[in-house]
Amino acid sequence: MREILNKMRNRLPILCGAVLLMFLLAGCSAGSTIDANLVINKDLSGVRQMNIAISEDVFQEYFTGSIEDLNALIAQNCPQGMTWTYSEEGGVRQYNMEIAFSSPEEYREKVTSILGSEPEQLEIAAPDTVWASGISVAESFTNQDLLKWMRDLLVGNGFVPEEQAGMIFSDGTTNVVYGDQTYRTGSRINVSEVEYVTIDSMQIMTQVNDLGNYSRQVVIQIPASSMNKKGEEIKAFMDGVVPASATGTWEESEERTIFTVSAQQMDPAGLAAFNTAVFVSPECTVDSVDVSSYFSPFTFGTHLTEHIDLSGYLAGDYSSFHVSYEILMAEDYQAYSSSDGISQDYGGWLSEESGYYVLGEGWCNGQPMDYSILIQKNYKVQELSVETARHLGGDLTRTSSFALEKVPTDAEQQAMVQAVEAKAGIVATPEDAVPESADEVSGEDTGETDAASPEDAETPGEEEEEPEVAEVTISGELVEDAFQVVISQKGSPEAISRSTEPLFDGAGTLSYAVDREFWKVKKQEAFTENLSFGNFLDQVTEDFRILYTVKLGMFRDMQYCSDEEALMEGGTLSMETDRARVSVTYVGTKLDLLAILFWVLVALGVLNLLITLVKAGLFKKLPKIQVKQAGAAAPAGTAPAPTAIPEAGTAQAGTTSAAFGGQSEVGTTVAVPVTEPAQAVQPSQTATEVPVTGTVAQPVPAVTVDQERTPAVQADTVQAVRFCPKCGTPREAGSMFCEECGSRFEE
Repeated sequence: MREILNKMRNRLPILCGAVLLMFLLAGCSAGSTIDANLVINKDLSGVRQMNIAISEDVFQEYFTGSIEDLNALIAQNCPQGMTWTYSEEGGVRQYNMEIAFSSPEEYREKVTSILGSEPEQLEIAAPDTVWASGISVAESFTNQDLLKWMRDLLVGNGFVPEEQAGMIFSDGTTNVVYGDQTYRTGSRINVSEVEYVTIDSMQIMTQVNDLGNYSRQVVIQIPASSMNKKGEEIKAFMDGVVPASATGTWEESEERTIFTVSAQQMDPAGLAAFNTAVFVSPECTVDSVDVSSYFSPFTFGTHLTEHIDLSGYLAGDYSSFHVSYEILMAEDYQAYSSSDGISQDYGGWLSEESGYYVLGEGWCNGQPMDYSILIQKNYKVQELSVETARHLGGDLTRTSSFALEKVPTDAEQQAMVQAVEAKAGIVATPEDAVPESADEVSGEDTGETDAASPEDAETPGEEEEEPEVAEVTISGELVEDAFQVVISQKGSPEAISRSTEPLFDGAGTLSYAVDREFWKVKKQEAFTENLSFGNFLDQVTEDFRILYTVKLGMFRDMQYCSDEEALMEGGTLSMETDRARVSVTYVGTKLDLLAILFWVLVALGVLNLLITLVKAGLFKKLPKIQVKQAGAAAPAGTAPAPTAIPEAGTAQAGTTSAAFGGQSEVGTTVAVPVTEPAQAVQPSQTATEVPVTGTVAQPVPAVTVDQERTPAVQADTVQAVRFCPKCGTPREAGSMFCEECGSRFEE
């Protein structure tokens, strides 16, 4: 006992010092206290109330000046977002400061204005759903922070000495009031009184039946702990979100309960209505845009964008759950995540559990979720036939036939043809674009004139020649139960190349060259064609092939081809490839039929000339000669009478065979004067003209005949040899007309 007393005796000075310190501290307490209430209504409107109580003694001891001066100063400097009132009761001066707000957002704006900067934290949540109920408030500032402006005002205006500025206010009690519940907290408010339940996961599953036609299932998994707390409320909530056109089913187990809501055959508007109901949010939207023009004419595309708000399944910031966005395509369809409706960003992964492709997954924590999907319906090209033919004159015709694996619908066939026409620049003129009257053309109805400005007038000689335009036709046809899109281009190689550029998104090359010498029968030629088909071949079958032919004409001989397997038969070059382009260079020779015809005509012309000369008698007429009897003298002053000479190659009695060095059968002698040429005389009754083939440069000398045989020879000559007096052709016995010129003989 004594030891205990000794110990207490030793500690007594220490205890006395502690009590004295407590009294000193109490004497140095602040001049006023702040009691605050944050009242929050169900709609999250409310008011922040701060009550400042100053006793009369404290005011007299610590404050300099009158209460009237202080109130006037407060009235002039109170922040715009705050209101105040003053009252006195029981010797206590009270200032009631309030910050009223209609929403947490307005509350934040006013607090930011009062503090001079945005607070690090100001959150108010009062969920009242099946998933959460209660109040949650968190602030990073205090009551004294909100009243700092008043403290600075008192010190700056001399109401309180600067050294006592920290003792002006002290914290009292702070409460958060929500409904009929009051929660005690500190000056920096932090209240979390929320009772909540959660779900485990949500699968948003879409089946693409056709472009613009969808079926959807939403599968929600709820843990057993949540069902144990609020099972009946959860079931009532889920059954209430099922649209009239949809169905909802329950599947329960010991670990979890699965709720599935599904609807079939919905267009984009129906899908949007489904989302709004099931996800319990009017913020859900669905947009659908046709993007077929960005792809192959054989591909149809839709850009589907969904904005989904899942906050109706969350307990504010107190819960989160896993979400997956899954899609299932019918045959010939493909789907990708796509931010712009053109790019194919992500094709997803196949879920073995659902059999769907997962295009997006993550955790939902209150933020809306956006899904942007590109859905395509593809018709694959099974075969492409390209035929290029050369025509007389140098023009070419290229026919490209795209044979599809499956037959599209009638509407799709028409859409394909129109898509290709749009690429080719073939635009039909609307009927309403045709002017109805001359007034409409002249612009009288609008006050406009058709007169061109001087700048628009064409200057002679400055007009540029328009480039040649290829003739392009597009058609769709069924060939042996297969649909084909046929593109025909006709024109010069340059014109076809220009039409190819917008059609296939690339010009390529097309050229033909041949020897220009027209007279060459065998000419050298070269042909080149490089052609890519752009996006026309984005989707092809596994056995896809290109059948390529060039019809150059008959009588060709191939010397070189860039494709070693190419064949030349009957003037047609053919090849086959499984690549998505055509690239061929051919060099060879050809027989030019026009050159052959030219030389044939030249030969015929020469032959015809020779025939004409023969018929004209150029090779039949000879100079005339005279025949006279031997020893007979011509009358004085006259030349001897000519005698008849038979046609060359023949021998007549007493005639020219002897004259050329031979002996006649009648012993006639022939005298040929050499010194002087014979003079021409008129023919006598016993003389006739003899034709001689060839041209005789000199006249034939006179010939004399043995007189002993003269009478007989002369008689035989006259009777047996007679000639046409006009052309000299021998006369057949008894004939009345010349066989050569048709002249009538005179008896």
